[in-house]
Amino acid sequence: MAHEVEVDPNPCERTPDAIRAALERRPDWLQGFEQEWLSAAANFDQPALDGVLDKWLPFACACATQAGAVGDGASLLS
Repeated sequence: MAHEVEVDPNPCERTPDAIRAALERRPDWLQGFEQEWLSAAANFDQPALDGVLDKWLPFACACATQAGAVGDGASLLS
């Protein structure tokens, strides 16, 4: 039986520090976020930075609200 996980984005802040803190529960996700963030920051590309925040916010919310209940996260990455 498949379970869908609903994530409420309200408890999550859309800031780099908040996303980084939430992703600490998933070191693999944290590494992906940090690599993308640093790449966009190195180019001083504000639209790319916004895109990184938009992409990783659902992952951070999943970590913050589900405490790892999302399994391996494969469905979030696709």
